[in-house]
This record gives sequence, C-alpha cells and structure tokens, in this order.
Amino acid sequence: MNKIFLVATLLGVALFQTNCTNTEKKGEIVTQKLSDEDAKMAEIQAIEKVATESAQVASSLRYSKENGESVMILAFLKEDGKVMKIEEQFNEGNNGNFGKIFYYMKDDNLFSTREYFEDHSNNEVKFVDRISFYDSKGKIEKTIEKRVNFEDELEQASFKPVELRNLTIDRAMEVLDQKGAFQTTFQGFIASDDLTYLILGEPKQDGFTTALRADQLDAFILELRRNEKKHLNRKVRVNFEVMQDPNGFEFQQYIIGEFAE
Repeated sequence: MNKIFLVATLLGVALFQTNCTNTEKKGEIVTQKLSDEDAKMAEIQAIEKVATESAQVASSLRYSKENGESVMILAFLKEDGKVMKIEEQFNEGNNGNFGKIFYYMKDDNLFSTREYFEDHSNNEVKFVDRISFYDSKGKIEKTIEKRVNFEDELEQASFKPVELRNLTIDRAMEVLDQKGAFQTTFQGFIASDDLTYLILGEPKQDGFTTALRADQLDAFILELRRNEKKHLNRKVRVNFEVMQDPNGFEFQQYIIGEFAE
C-alpha cells in the first residue's frame, strides 16, 4: 500500500551551493569555475537526489474535466516542511499536450523549471525537454530546449537556445491549496461497484472535479448524504491518502473533511 499524505504547503528554501568542480592535472587539483548555467544544472541534480532519497511528498487532489484535461501536483518537502521541488502532471485534453513540469525553488524564488512533454501542436507529435533559468529575483534569463521525433532520441540530443518560456508556480499552488479554479465544493456522490465516491470541484459547467472513495461514513459524510441538495456547491476541505488496490490501481481515499465556511 502506497500512501501519500496531503499537507499544507509553503514556499521554502532549497540551498545546494555547487559553484565549482575539481579536475586533476599532473597530480594537482585544479578548481574550475562552472558557468552560471552549469551551476544551476548541478543544483537541479542535487535537488533531484535529495527529493528521490529523503524528501517527504505532499500530493494534491487529481482534478479532471470531461474533455480529458487533468492536473495533479506533487510537492517534495524538506524536513522543516519547506518545498524544494514541485512536480505538475498535466494533460491538456482533446489530443493536446501532456507531460510533466518540474519547478525548482531557491531563496523563496523559482530558479529553474524543466518541462517534459509531448507536443501535439502543428498537426505533428514532438517530444520536448525544455529548461528555463531565472535570476535571484525570479526573472527569466534563458530557455534551452531539445525537440525530437522519438522519445528515445532525447537523451542523445543537444540543448539549443529558444524563445524565453516564462512559467510561474501560481497554478500549482492553487491546485495544492484547493483554491481558485480548484476550490473544492460539494458536487454529490457517485456509486460504482458497491463503492461510494465523494465528488468535489468547481461549481460551474465543465469545471475541474475530483473523486474520493468514501468508505468511512463519519459525521461529515453522513451529513452530506442526509442533506445532499442543501449542501450542493458548498465549499469544503478534505484530507486524503493516495492508495493502491491489489491490482496496482491508484485511488484517492477520503480521510476527514469539513465545511470551509
């Protein structure tokens, strides 16, 4: 059983000072200054190592629309609860682009983003690995990209400078915090195969929604079931776990909830 807990998120500090590298020359150690771009790439690698080995992981709800559009956020946290990396899993729906975006934080600012995605624009499919670098104040400085016809060609391809691709973490934080377009309001229940799912989401046509398996009939769930029409579109907040069934299928398990107003 794989559990990922939802937690409150705050933008944090992830410091990995890697500004030089050592090489040997005739028995001596020669220190070579890395370029700013190389230093940031080294910092990304350092964050990835910590995130893989020891970071706590906070998961957002998985939101989707009828047209196939979907988004989910994973936040990788240091021991003090501060965010070092954010992973956005996205699908634009209707045969649009889909993939992942990674946001790397330093000194409370975004210092780099990395996008891995299938580009379905221009009536063709391309596989893209795109990295953008930001200065100490979060202002974009440079974007480089690999763009190939087949995914297995990405590793051997070289990065090339391209038009600046300025990203922000605003939407990712809205998803994590259940705000804006991702505000969770009660949208009813759905029964499937003897299971009951709590439906939450935007209170509008074709808004983002999410489903949580509600096996635990606590006071909050019982109140929603008794007065379903009365509470329709009412703001709620929930805690949940991402779990796996014996077949490896992941689902969101409702843990506890409350009205948000």
